[in-house]
Amino acid sequence: MGWLSGWNSKRELIAHLRDNFSNDGCSHRILRDSVVGRNFWFVAEHKTNGERSIVLCLLSGKFKSERCGPWGYKDMGESSHPYYYDCPLGLLDLAPVACQEWRDGVRAYHRAKKRTFAVGERVSLPDTFRPHEFVITSVKPLLGREFNATAHDMAPFGRDYRLPRTRILEAKVAEPAG
Repeated sequence: MGWLSGWNSKRELIAHLRDNFSNDGCSHRILRDSVVGRNFWFVAEHKTNGERSIVLCLLSGKFKSERCGPWGYKDMGESSHPYYYDCPLGLLDLAPVACQEWRDGVRAYHRAKKRTFAVGERVSLPDTFRPHEFVITSVKPLLGREFNATAHDMAPFGRDYRLPRTRILEAKVAEPAG
């Protein structure tokens, strides 16, 4: 439930996880792993009964202690629905389903990540984002200008926002501008 820390670098921490992963005293071996940003994903196989599971270790380099290094991790299994969806698709085929909702989210994440946009396309982000609607003004880099929904036009003095793909994964095409 908590974080384990004490490694001096991300590389050192990942090497430790690859070499020494164990859970509740039951030894596992890692069949395949992948580092995605600060997420370390792997499929673990229990050495005695052969059960497989997908595990996520959140990595952080923000721990400050005089006695140990700044890098640490928190692990969680697929069955706890980790709410992180950048797990490589190749890992899903190596372990039985423990949480179908999470796997659907992983597949949706990868579909959305591949989505292409066109200049002039109007997109709407989730309500938690302000501004809420944009018209794509550039695809490389991906930029959008605030859309004035009441005037049905781009705001004349609206600024262009860089739209990282992680911010537009839930975007829905509203209608073409113009």
